[in-house]
Amino acid sequence: MKKLFPIIVAILALLSSCSKDDNSITITNLSGKNWYETQVWFRQSEEGELSGYTEVGMVEVGSTCVVETEEPIFYIYAKDNRGGMIMSRNIHITGSSVTVKESDLY
Repeated sequence: MKKLFPIIVAILALLSSCSKDDNSITITNLSGKNWYETQVWFRQSEEGELSGYTEVGMVEVGSTCVVETEEPIFYIYAKDNRGGMIMSRNIHITGSSVTVKESDLY
């Protein structure tokens, strides 16, 4: 048993030092419009500069897309079925999932 103790301590130390940094955010489209050629843009603050974007393609109403970010704010830029622009307001990320509603669109 005394020989196993250092091994158990080492394994516990290894497991406790591993932390999963999961920055994935699930975005659900409940806006009432299908999004085509969708880009999710990120920013640090309401008026701050954009820090990048992720292309997620088509997101149908009721569907989700998953993006990776450490930024606290995003907005949707996409096209509708006629090629017109769809753009959301800035949306704050709280937790690991966010819903975009019709009231979030311009």
